[in-house]
Amino acid sequence: MDYSPGIINIDRAERIMTISTDKDVHFTGAIGLNQIEYEDIPGLPTNKITIRGVNIQAEEARLYTLWLWKSSTHANSDLDVDSFRDFINLDVATSGKRIAGSGQWYLQSSNLCILYEDDDPPTAEGYYTLHLGLMVSAGGSKSAGKNIQIDIMFSPRL
Repeated sequence: MDYSPGIINIDRAERIMTISTDKDVHFTGAIGLNQIEYEDIPGLPTNKITIRGVNIQAEEARLYTLWLWKSSTHANSDLDVDSFRDFINLDVATSGKRIAGSGQWYLQSSNLCILYEDDDPPTAEGYYTLHLGLMVSAGGSKSAGKNIQIDIMFSPRL
C-alpha cells in the first residue's frame, strides 16, 4: 500500500467537538434516587452527531445515568411522544477518581459510538440542541447545590 506524504484518507478523518453543561445552571437541584432532571443544551452545529465520549465531574459519588432524548418532550407516558434515544451509565461511585482523596470526583467514558439526532428545529442562532436527563440510579440522592458538570465529545454527521 502506498502511504505517500500529503495523502489524507478523508473518509477516516473525524472532527471531535465538545459540548458541556454549566455547573451553575444545569443539574443544580436535588435529584432523588431513580428520579431524573432534564436539561436542553443548545450548541450543536448539526442535528446529527456521533457521541464519542462523556466526562463527568461531580461533588458526590453516585451511579448516574445520563439519558439522551431526541426532542424537548423528553420522557412521556405516550410512547408516540416519548423521545428516548439512549443512555449511558456513569458509575462515579465505583469507578470515579479523586485527586489526593478529596475534592470532586472524575470519570470518563470513552470509545462510545452513539448515533444521536435532534428532532427539534434549530435555535434562532441556527444551533441544534442536545436533550439530556440525569438520573441517580444508586448510592443515594444527589443533594441540591452539589455541582455536576458533564462534557460530551462528539463528531458531526452529514
